[in-house]
Amino acid sequence: VCPTELLVLSDTLDALDDQAAHVQALFITVDPERDTPDKLEQYLTNFHPDLIGLTGTPAEISKVARAYRVFYSKSPTEDGEDENTNTDPQTYLVDHTSIIYFMNSDGEFVRHFVFGQDAENVAGEIKKILDAD
Repeated sequence: VCPTELLVLSDTLDALDDQAAHVQALFITVDPERDTPDKLEQYLTNFHPDLIGLTGTPAEISKVARAYRVFYSKSPTEDGEDENTNTDPQTYLVDHTSIIYFMNSDGEFVRHFVFGQDAENVAGEIKKILDAD
């Protein structure tokens, strides 16, 4: 889910052209124990240079997740699940809600975009919002 939606977000920023300067795209991890600031920065550079990654303590992430009504849960993988599975006992997957939230400059919710929407659609909707301001 994450790489797919991050690609949509990246393509959305590109499709916004000059209006992208009025949008700050943020990625908030739901796995702060694994997603350190350095790892987030390295990962997000694969998608878009303007994308910023946020992390925090598990308690802080839990608070943010509750505020945005995001579900997340760690699921351990089984050794040998596939040939690329890491045999480290710390290997796990994180199931989570996939929503892109669009907030105004005051941090108020404007609308959301669900998994599977294409970048052109998302950019078009964001352009309408920006043009209305």
